[in-house]
Amino acid sequence: LTVNNQYPTQMNVNDFNKDYSDDDSVSVDLSSTGTNTESDRQAKSDERDETKEVQRLASSETAHIRFWRLVVVALLLVSGAVLSTFTYVFLNGEEKDDYVDAYYLFANTVRDITRFRAGNMFEAYQGLGETLTAHATN
Repeated sequence: LTVNNQYPTQMNVNDFNKDYSDDDSVSVDLSSTGTNTESDRQAKSDERDETKEVQRLASSETAHIRFWRLVVVALLLVSGAVLSTFTYVFLNGEEKDDYVDAYYLFANTVRDITRFRAGNMFEAYQGLGETLTAHATN
């Protein structure tokens, strides 16, 4: 279908009832209307082949995308699990070390206080004994 004139920008309702059969502004190419020629069949076949090829490529690309999406999710899960495990092991070891250090610090503090008090009590008793002995001899 070939159009020689531009369509009017505004149409009147009466224009639809007008007969355009004698108008030279529209010409129709009848060579490919209504008949199914070999070239039309070949074009449709090429179009189907092209459509199948596009669908095959799209399904292939979709499969690749799904595969890589699965790989990324698996890597994220594995790396999260490995990182969590190493963090747990490290912090568990640090916690044990901190506990042992705190225990020995507390035990040494108790030992030092006990020695200090025992030494002070011994000195106090010794001073008391000396004082009583000094008053007894006088």
